[in-house]
Amino acid sequence: MRPSLKAILATLFAIVALISVGQALLSIRDLGTIRGNIEDLAWNRLPSVDAINQINTATRDNRVKLYRLVVASGTSEALADNKRAVAETLGKLAQVGKAYETLIDSPEERTIQERYSALWVRYLTEQDIITAAVDAGQKTEALALLVRPELAAIARDLAGILQEGIELNKRHA
Repeated sequence: MRPSLKAILATLFAIVALISVGQALLSIRDLGTIRGNIEDLAWNRLPSVDAINQINTATRDNRVKLYRLVVASGTSEALADNKRAVAETLGKLAQVGKAYETLIDSPEERTIQERYSALWVRYLTEQDIITAAVDAGQKTEALALLVRPELAAIARDLAGILQEGIELNKRHA
């Protein structure tokens, strides 16, 4: 006996419905994966890119403000303003640095941050010596310390390390 047209159509409809349900389940699973990737991007990757760019900018700003402290502090008011500007930049660096450290999620990124931190400590040691010379009224000596090739090399290396971190974060974003 041949199946009726009604039975054939009902069977075909059931098969199409099962295929649709299967596709829907696969889509829901894939959307969950996409959502996880979007959340990682929004809550970790993009803030990390922003934070390391802020560190890069503040590091360069600090060097400029240190120059200003040495060469443009002719009055006690200018000296106080320039010291305050350096301190504000250092405060911002500390704040953004702490925020960035919580966003680090790979060993490669952690290594870059550790290299930066170690070199930054060396730079700050040199900066403290320069600041002490300015405080002692030894501007010529402070300027000589500031323009030393060794300090310029540290600043260049800091910029290079930060650039590595920026590129790494961009690749991961």
